[in-house]
Amino acid sequence: FADQKRKQKNKTMNENTETPAATPPPLNPENYVPIPSEPGIRDLFEALLRRPAQLAGHKVCGDGSTLLRFGLIAVTSIVVFGFVLGTFAYGQQLWAAPLKLGAGLLFAGLICFPSLYIFSSLAGSTATAAKMSFCGSAYLPVYRECHRRRDLIHASRQTA
Repeated sequence: FADQKRKQKNKTMNENTETPAATPPPLNPENYVPIPSEPGIRDLFEALLRRPAQLAGHKVCGDGSTLLRFGLIAVTSIVVFGFVLGTFAYGQQLWAAPLKLGAGLLFAGLICFPSLYIFSSLAGSTATAAKMSFCGSAYLPVYRECHRRRDLIHASRQTA
């Protein structure tokens, strides 16, 4: 009886029970929203959150005024997040937390940029240092938002 059960178990283990991989649905061209040739802050912010790959390949990536807009988005995001963190302690942390966050992110970006540029060049990227710095500043607000959400989830777990 035990041999019969073992054979049945081996038989079911050896059978291919995996379902075939499904192909992803085709892209819906109705959902494609082009980025304007002269995007404003709201357009850039929306493109960062909804279509970052489309934004990276857009011609606006080399424009200096766009870099300033992304910098404004990044600074605003960092200040708001720092203020929210400062409200947990109040007092001097209301101004110190945004300052520490901004300085820390700027310092981390400056330290990491040379290795990012070198390794992307070794990987075959044709991006110039200016375009690479643009892409880094463009994704800084998204990076900060992801970490803000993670920190808020972590803080809520600690208080619970």
